[in-house]
Amino acid sequence: MLAVSEIENLTEQQLRQACADMDRRLRAGERCSAERFLAHFPLVAYQEEFAVELIYTEFVTREELQQRPTPEEFFARFPHFKERLQRQFQIHELLRDSLKAEELLGEEEDWSEIELSDGIEAGERLGRYELLEELAQGGCGVVYKAWQEGLDRVVAVKALRPDLCHVRTYRDRFCHEARIMASLRHRHIMPIHEIGEAGGLIFFSMLFAQGGSLADPLREGLGDRTKQQKLLAILEMVARAVHHAHQQGVIHCDLKPSNILLDEQDEPLVSDFGLARLVSRNADLQEMVRIVGTPAYMAPEQVSGEGQEITPQTDIWALGVILYEILTRRRPFTSNDWIELQQRICKEKPERIRRRNATVDPRLEAICWKCLEKEPSERFRSAEELAEELRKVL
Repeated sequence: MLAVSEIENLTEQQLRQACADMDRRLRAGERCSAERFLAHFPLVAYQEEFAVELIYTEFVTREELQQRPTPEEFFARFPHFKERLQRQFQIHELLRDSLKAEELLGEEEDWSEIELSDGIEAGERLGRYELLEELAQGGCGVVYKAWQEGLDRVVAVKALRPDLCHVRTYRDRFCHEARIMASLRHRHIMPIHEIGEAGGLIFFSMLFAQGGSLADPLREGLGDRTKQQKLLAILEMVARAVHHAHQQGVIHCDLKPSNILLDEQDEPLVSDFGLARLVSRNADLQEMVRIVGTPAYMAPEQVSGEGQEITPQTDIWALGVILYEILTRRRPFTSNDWIELQQRICKEKPERIRRRNATVDPRLEAICWKCLEKEPSERFRSAEELAEELRKVL
């Protein structure tokens, strides 16, 4: 049986391949449809959020080709996805003017005519950046340690995968991440230096975090009380940064230790807003699509498949999972099977923290349980309230 991570990786690969192939065929004038690709890629069809993304790729590509597709056409073709598509098209209209890649990159270009490179490797150049080494690779982008000429400094550069640069949904999502990070000015949120394009590849540069990520000390075992206090202090700072994002209408949706980077003073920088969602001030538009995050850190409303609203309390759940991990060095819910993990998150209570670590302050255990309430309204009212409770204990 495949592990959850292997299934996720395979499904993401199928989704990227299907979206890129459909976009290419449509631009070449071929007649093709989302239905054909859903039949050919069963893993994509099986997961509603992936299926809707593939359908949405057909919509935006045809719209870009001036074919004037309408939401009503897609509702008729995919009645079983109608509710999810309605939310997707609603978000499409909401973000149309503010999240287009062209606003960040300057004048609109005909991307179908651009000659893309096959990829970039350490030692090559990307604009005025010399790529020194690859640091991480995700589903859509690659992060490099780089040297910035002119300013003579080491930075991190995140580039969109070359095979996705022709697909407008991925271009917009990539630039959406950069735009959100650039708009959040907080000492514990990763700062963005610039966004650019070179050789048809989109990238943005940011501060280079020398201290690795929070995932590193969490692998090392429980350690002494001093080390635990240090990690709790980091989590308090993270909660305040997350509260700042919430005040600006941004929900991160994928908080986890590897997305909390550490600078040279071991202070945190919240990063990777690739799945972040904007919360509209208009109550009628607050319902955002359920997203794909990292399963072990996803709240019940994310994994339930029932279209529940994503709110700031979704991030508070993830902070509770990280707190549980700091206190026990284990995640509260684990399984190699996606369905089993989903059921545990939605229905089970995790093992009590003090059974795993008898030295934990009972107040910290109570804080963690409040973060991990199944019902979002029963969690902390804000990430700032969570931070204040941590401060009292510290």
